[in-house]
Amino acid sequence: MDELLDAQEKRDFCDYEDCVWIEGLSSTFQSMRQAGELTDFMLCAEDNRFPCHKMLLAAGSPYFKAMFTGPMRVEDSSSSADLQDISSTTAELLLDYMYTGRLKITADNVQELLIAANFLLLERLVEACCDFLRRQLDQHNCFEMLSFADAHGCMDLKRAAQRYILKNFMETSASSAFLEATYEQLLSFLGHDDLSVTSEKELGRKVLGWVGHNPGTRKAQLPSLLRLVRLPYLPIETLRILLNDSLISTCRECQDIVKTAMYCKTDVLPRIPEWKSPRRSTNQAECLVVLGGVQSSQLRNSSSSLLQFCCDPRAPPLTWVQQTIMPYMLRNTVMYDVACFQNVLYVSGGFDGERGTLGQVWRYRYHAEEPGQSETWERVSSLQVARYQHGSAVTRGKLFVVGGYNGQQALAEVESYSTDTNTWTPCPPMPEPVTFPAAVGYKERLYVMGGMKANSGVYPWTQCFNLATESWSIIKTLELKSKGGKSVLLNDAIYIVGGPSRDVHVYDPESDAAFDVSPTHEFHVCAGVTVNGGKIYVAGGDNLKDRRNWDSIECYDPVNDTWTTVGRMPLPLYWHGLATVVRDIHGLRPLELPDLQCLGPSMLFRGFGEGPADFDPR
Repeated sequence: MDELLDAQEKRDFCDYEDCVWIEGLSSTFQSMRQAGELTDFMLCAEDNRFPCHKMLLAAGSPYFKAMFTGPMRVEDSSSSADLQDISSTTAELLLDYMYTGRLKITADNVQELLIAANFLLLERLVEACCDFLRRQLDQHNCFEMLSFADAHGCMDLKRAAQRYILKNFMETSASSAFLEATYEQLLSFLGHDDLSVTSEKELGRKVLGWVGHNPGTRKAQLPSLLRLVRLPYLPIETLRILLNDSLISTCRECQDIVKTAMYCKTDVLPRIPEWKSPRRSTNQAECLVVLGGVQSSQLRNSSSSLLQFCCDPRAPPLTWVQQTIMPYMLRNTVMYDVACFQNVLYVSGGFDGERGTLGQVWRYRYHAEEPGQSETWERVSSLQVARYQHGSAVTRGKLFVVGGYNGQQALAEVESYSTDTNTWTPCPPMPEPVTFPAAVGYKERLYVMGGMKANSGVYPWTQCFNLATESWSIIKTLELKSKGGKSVLLNDAIYIVGGPSRDVHVYDPESDAAFDVSPTHEFHVCAGVTVNGGKIYVAGGDNLKDRRNWDSIECYDPVNDTWTTVGRMPLPLYWHGLATVVRDIHGLRPLELPDLQCLGPSMLFRGFGEGPADFDPR
């Protein structure tokens, strides 16, 4: 080694750095402090006095630097300072840290250390304490940790506690600590999209349990908490049970909130902002559902689809799942209408080549909270007036069916369905009978947009039914020039999409104004239209071109006024239903499209004289 050193080349300078100098210096200062050598200041905590060095305290803590050098510095004659509210044990640990940069953080000392470090502006020590506390988060201490972090301005720790509670809410809310959570904490969680709950029903139970723990103080806070539970996603039976709860039944405002949830459901789920969509972190999602329809082909005959499919559109490309088989009595039915009411799908009316015009109504329900009965189809009371090519919509807790054709003439008849009594009730007829109308409900009004008149011409205006006065009026703000479109409600505006036109018209009922937005990329005649996740989806329908490609799905984003092709349906269909329902997506298996077989017989448009009634390619 000596020979190697001796043989080194000559240099003009050398940059020398002693890597152990700082470590040795800190050890020396610590030894001098402990021996009381050259100390010039005294820190006092409780009954203990700690000799130390001003220079090192000022170098390690902005608090002490301001004390010794700032405008409010202590007088030179002052040689001590009292660390109030800091224990002598914590003071000793802090001095060890400032002299050596080392400290043992434990579950017993971390909170007091963090408070003292925060006071002395020791930022790196505060971060170390927060990082230690984050590792200790569990269902029993997370609410206490959240309050502690908030009180001491530890934002990273606060956000970590919030994330933990949101992700593990069902477990954390089962602990006794949840019952001691503050009202403000609950407000911050209950309305959050990322709150992980098994169901809104369980969340409602948690809220009632929290209020019931101290009803004298908390009952006044129940209405604001109840508004954050997304009640419209609960089954109607559960909402009725809620009305009879001891806390809710004695609070008029709470009763109004639950009743609003019962009657505020529309064809595309509620428009109230806090109920805009289900919580993303649960297994439930707003799913697109395609029902039945007629399968297009290059041949003159088309086959009826008795299948029902669903998919979650949040994660493109769209992955479809075969959900159920529709009732066999619908095997040969076309031109029915589909509406979603209280998360239940209703298929009303239709035309059958053998039975003619139908008044039957079928109901499909997904039972998210009843294992073993997840999907059921059942008949409900039939329409009083059999019809097809009609429209249906929901408003103020009732399902309405409007217009259509009875096989001989266009209809002006309107009737409403009550789920409580399972009955259809006639309403005052429309001023103008129409078929293929676009119907939508909004704030105690039923809007029937356009349609086809008895002479097959386009009816250009909107017929509006006021439920309060049970009277009709004609709105001429928007003039429609084509028929066969569908209407949906999005952000308090009515959109008319589809038909033999790519134009998309919008009517604002609040301001009585009309305008157009970006047109669709393709034509969608006899298509399905729905709202999902704050966007409009139009699926399938005759594109007036290639019959093999009647399966395209377009999505409209109102934020940037653009249409995007987001995928394809499992089958090329028209005269089908498209709706949005909330359902559990956990465990659904993707559909194998190459193996898909249509279950319905070939339609050949039976009843229109285009094929023998007994033809069945199977």
